[in-house]
Amino acid sequence: VVSTQSTGNAMLSNHGWEGHGVLTPDNVDGLVKAYNVKLKIELDSQSKKILQQEDEIRSTKSPERTNDDRAIFYTSTPVIFYEMLDQNIKLVVTLPNVSDLQMVLATVHDVIDEFRKTYLKGVQQYKIDYLAPVEEETEEDREKRREKYVEWLIASANNAIKCTKLNNDLIHYLEKSKDKDISGLPILRILETKSDLFEREFLDPICRLLSNEVFSVLQTLLPMLLTAEWRDKRHLASCLKTIIEYYQYDFALIEPPGDIMVMEVIAEDLLKQYLYQLFQTKSLSVSAAEFGTMLMGEHDQIVAAFQNKIPLPIKLPEYGCLKSIAEIVSDTKDLALVMDLAAFVKEYPDIRYDQCVAILALRGDMSRDEIRTELANSGVTEEHGGGGTRRTIFSDVADVTGPLASRFFQTVVAPGMRGATASTTSQISKLGSKFNNISLAASPVINALNNSLTQAKEEIMTPRKLDYSEQGGHGGERTNPFDEPTGTNPFGDEPTTREMKGRAPVPPAKGGRAGLNPFDDPRPPTGAKKKRAPPPPTTKTTKATTNPFDSD
Repeated sequence: VVSTQSTGNAMLSNHGWEGHGVLTPDNVDGLVKAYNVKLKIELDSQSKKILQQEDEIRSTKSPERTNDDRAIFYTSTPVIFYEMLDQNIKLVVTLPNVSDLQMVLATVHDVIDEFRKTYLKGVQQYKIDYLAPVEEETEEDREKRREKYVEWLIASANNAIKCTKLNNDLIHYLEKSKDKDISGLPILRILETKSDLFEREFLDPICRLLSNEVFSVLQTLLPMLLTAEWRDKRHLASCLKTIIEYYQYDFALIEPPGDIMVMEVIAEDLLKQYLYQLFQTKSLSVSAAEFGTMLMGEHDQIVAAFQNKIPLPIKLPEYGCLKSIAEIVSDTKDLALVMDLAAFVKEYPDIRYDQCVAILALRGDMSRDEIRTELANSGVTEEHGGGGTRRTIFSDVADVTGPLASRFFQTVVAPGMRGATASTTSQISKLGSKFNNISLAASPVINALNNSLTQAKEEIMTPRKLDYSEQGGHGGERTNPFDEPTGTNPFGDEPTTREMKGRAPVPPAKGGRAGLNPFDDPRPPTGAKKKRAPPPPTTKTTKATTNPFDSD
């Protein structure tokens, strides 16, 4: 009505009948605003129904698969949602007033944003339901649930990528609209950001859920990092083999750039695990030189696995920190250490002071004062890192570990007091002061309490090595496995931790483009991977919904 009436008003004006139209400008403005409100209600209602339908299917069935050689997982949700938007936008672009058009497109923007957030919430709720314990569940049933969960995460990742493409197509359609030139509208630039958000705030969280699933399989091995068993049983080779098999059998079914993103997230989580375990190591049982050789060797094995065994241009920019740490720990106490340390904190400006202390303490040849002096000479103060600096992997590790309360400066030795820090000693001092200020006849009791507090404080502040066998460690004293010869093939005859049967590895598509705490998974370790059902037959059938991965 608004579009037709506006055209009629223009014709009347050309014949001298200006102001004789059926609708006045105020009438038109009221109609557009009413339409905008009605459109928002309708689009919200329809998108809610679309997502509810996917939630219902997700709880009972497996996702759809494309009828091609790859047979990748997907659903039609993105296509249905953007077709709904397309039908309304084709009408919206006929509005004569550009400001009215921008107002209605802002409503479309809000609907897309809410759709993305609600969709991700549904996936996260599915994760919660999956992790919930099931009574009297057999190993076979649990494995079937795991397979279905991974399939739906892969389908959701592919849907996030499809949403990005469809959003770009929507913007392209608006920019090429034949009715009027609206390519310069600010709202279009805002709509462009939705494509980036589908990658950053939808695809990335799903990739992290997939990474969590990989690390749930590895959870029995990773706590042994930097121990003799890790070295002797070559657990790194088993971990890398499991990761590569996950790519070959599952993650190759993710469309670009999701296939690259999920592998880079897994590599990042593995590096976090290395740093986390390194910061928990209080002393080395081998020489610093052996430590450096081993850490460099494991760095090379990991990089070779991700870059040579997986046919994707995976980037591992922060893995260099392992080599830097190896150099700092094995350097002699001279100018080389100062220069390496200064370069290290410049490359990772958010590394915290206590993290630097923990690294230097691994050397075993520096006193407390020497560590403080060395850090000061390299420009590292107790205020180093934190807010205002470029965020790197060390901030992510700090988010997991919290303040380290360096074992070198505040060593805990009393059984049952392993979490004590400086704040503990401060509280003891205050408590002792209160007792000293009390004047009572029962002075022997007060003296006994004071003596107990003084003794506890002295034990907490006295550094000494811990015997890991006392703390329920990994089979006795924790040793450091830094004598494995470098150049070992990490893919030897180790039995895989994720036996793959059934579906053959999926070759990646040609032309491919370049949360849960991964260190504390609540699930019990799983056994060998069971046989997964083969892909459905690829016979041509007539489908009611559009395949979102067909070429446009």
